[in-house]
Formats: sequence, structure tokens, C-alpha cells
Amino acid sequence: VFAPGGCYPTMIMNSVLNNGHVVAPHANNVHSPIHIDDIIAQVEPLLEAASNPAFIVNWGGDEHVSVQEWVRLANEWSGKNASVQVMPAPGAPIANASDPRLRHSITGPCSKDFRSEYRKLFEAMTAPTN
Repeated sequence: VFAPGGCYPTMIMNSVLNNGHVVAPHANNVHSPIHIDDIIAQVEPLLEAASNPAFIVNWGGDEHVSVQEWVRLANEWSGKNASVQVMPAPGAPIANASDPRLRHSITGPCSKDFRSEYRKLFEAMTAPTN
């Protein structure tokens, strides 16, 4: 989930902005980020699709974006040169990406695309404070 305030993408940005490195458990650590506004919009249709026995739906965004891409974008926008340090973690999933097709058939597409919303988060984090 990504949204203004604290979230995993803003943790990545903080690491980049502080000239740090980002740790990932795999070389291509892909996620399906979803904006909080899309979660809010999708709750009702997903609840309407609920059944007994349980109807299982992966809930994530429409895009697959790697942590490495998040770092690359934050580096580009900030002029920094943070890196991704791969540190395998026993039991850690290779990625956290889901197939959005079933969820998409219930809720429709997400309204927020990752890259433009990630940029908005970055701009909010780096805006001068008065």
C-alpha cells in the first residue's frame, strides 16, 4: 500500500534521500503496489464478491514494479546515487507481486498509477517547509 505519510515506498525514498542503500531480499524484488485511494474504492465491490466458502482474490495494484525501479526513480529525481543491496533472507518471498486479473474483473482497474503517484509522494517529501 502506498499513500501520503508513512509507507514502504516512502521508506525507500528516505533511504535514497539520506544517501543510504536499500536492502532487498532478491535481485529483482517485484511488488504490486496499490494506492490507498484504490483500496478504498475497491472495498465495496470485493465485499459484494465475498462468499462462503471463501472466494480468494489477490489484492494488489495493476502494475508490477521492482524495488530496484523505485530506487532508480528516486535517484533520478533527487540526483542521488543510492544502491540496492541484495541480502538474501531465508524464507523471504522472491517478490510480492500478484496477478491482478481476477481482482480487476471484480473492481475494474486501479485509478492511480504507481509512477505518477510515487512522484507525488517524492515531491511532497522534498518540498521545502516554511
